[in-house]
Amino acid sequence: MSEDGERRHDFELRAIVHEYERQAEETLDLAKRATDAAKRQKLISLANSFTELAEALRGPRPRLTKYSIPRYRIQFLNQADDIIGFEFFDADGDEQAIGRAGLVYSSNIGKGYEIWDGARRVHVEIY
Repeated sequence: MSEDGERRHDFELRAIVHEYERQAEETLDLAKRATDAAKRQKLISLANSFTELAEALRGPRPRLTKYSIPRYRIQFLNQADDIIGFEFFDADGDEQAIGRAGLVYSSNIGKGYEIWDGARRVHVEIY
C-alpha cells in the first residue's frame, strides 16, 4: 500500500472509531432518559458494544499524558444486578476513580456500583 493509501486508510479508520464513540455517547444519553428499566439496560448494553467496537479498531489506548484525564462511568446496580442509573466523572487514573467513587457515591442507591473506563470494568462495589 502506498503512503497516501496508508494515510487515507488511517484517516478512515479514525473516522469510524470516532463514529462508534459518538454512537456510544448518544446511546448512553438515551439510556439516562429512559424511564423503562429494561429499555435502559438494553441501551447501556448497546453503548458498551459501540465502545468495545471502537476500542477493538483503535487498539490499546495510548498512555495518558500529563494533560489528559480519562473519563469514567459509574453504573448503579439494583438488587437484581440491573443498572438503575449512571454518571460520568473524571479521574487521573483507576486508583483515583475508585477512591473518588467510594467517597462520593457510597449512598443508598441500589445495592452497589461498577466503575467503567470505556468497555473495561475497573471496579465493583457491593454494599
